[in-house]
Amino acid sequence: MPTSSASFEDLFHRVRQDYGQLWDFKLRGKTLEIITPHSTTTDKFVSVFLVAQDGDFVVSDGGFLAHGNYIETDMGESVCYNRMFEHLEVHYEIKQIMDTVGTLIYYKKTNEAARVSSLVLDVASFITGAVNASQVAFVPANEVAARRRFTGQANTYMREIFARREIRFNSRINDDIKTKYSVVLRHRTKVSLVSYVTGSDEYYFSNSISKANMGFELLVGTPVSDLINHRVALVDDVSAGYQAGAFAGHLRVLRKTCPVVLWSQKDELHSILESD
Repeated sequence: MPTSSASFEDLFHRVRQDYGQLWDFKLRGKTLEIITPHSTTTDKFVSVFLVAQDGDFVVSDGGFLAHGNYIETDMGESVCYNRMFEHLEVHYEIKQIMDTVGTLIYYKKTNEAARVSSLVLDVASFITGAVNASQVAFVPANEVAARRRFTGQANTYMREIFARREIRFNSRINDDIKTKYSVVLRHRTKVSLVSYVTGSDEYYFSNSISKANMGFELLVGTPVSDLINHRVALVDDVSAGYQAGAFAGHLRVLRKTCPVVLWSQKDELHSILESD
């Protein structure tokens, strides 16, 4: 046990020294990757990226959140998580921008070099909070497993049949549209959208249908509506939660908004999305 305040002070200096040694960096062209001591519950150290741009210092996540560098599954799968994510954005005053290849970037910027350290702390804390919140089980494990299974299978299939097209998963159309779609497929100046529908039981499957329908309806009358070539719902009809009779009415409503393709008939996707 320590016997004096001097002992505590020595411990403080040791903690600061040890903690400081956890910082590291990598030069990536004109960008500095700062590897921080912040760690997530997925056992990853958090990196932030510093670049000088148009007279400002910009500190960002480098697209790591969007690319899944900290977590293998998609983030933002529940209303509770989305609210927590929005709280973190507001608290740390994080802004968003989409880069030239459609990756969502989270960042802060300043024109004062003295504030860069503060921005590094804020962005790193935001990333840590966002990743850790995504690990909270807001939905049952079997529902997470059902989504993960179908999303993985559908993404692999989409990559295979549209290997020569620009394709993004779990992405927004642009910065103005906050809704994310399972697939954003670009073709010249147009985009096509695909929403996956799945669920481990009747409740979650019904919610997934409603979410897909709302996501497409929100685009009606918006400035981006003229840019959209096709909207398609890809329905996981081999899921344990799928019941053809129970969802007949739901799918009838969805078909008024977009074509519905069953996973067992997924080859129809190619002819729909490749048509003018």
